[in-house]
Amino acid sequence: MQYVEAIPHDLWLTKIVNWTPRDVVAHLIGWNVCMLEGCELMRAGKAPTYLNDREHDYRHVNAASVDRYAARDRATLLSELEASFRGLEQYLTGLEAAAWGADTGIRLGGRPVTIRGSIRALARDYDHHRQRLAEWRSGL
Repeated sequence: MQYVEAIPHDLWLTKIVNWTPRDVVAHLIGWNVCMLEGCELMRAGKAPTYLNDREHDYRHVNAASVDRYAARDRATLLSELEASFRGLEQYLTGLEAAAWGADTGIRLGGRPVTIRGSIRALARDYDHHRQRLAEWRSGL
């Protein structure tokens, strides 16, 4: 969050490449929520709904997050990001160890979709956006 807080206020709502810094935060909130719901679905042997948008590079899921978490105030969105992250973290902490890598029968390209793999993908996305925000901040 420090990278978001370091973005000057006048750039918070300025489009940089395709998104504003505000959009990035809304996107991450949405993915925290999607992952929690997706983990529950995986444990029930059902495919996470976000996988339906994979062929579109998750454009629809991302757009829905940007629309749903529409607050423009940075403090409000950062609070929502923190709450969604803590909710996901609490859920994951409560999982038994075997659930992380359990094969629930869901496949993507012939490979099992697991909670571990899904959370690793989310972590990579967080890192990617952290790097972009740092670049935006340092490029000012």
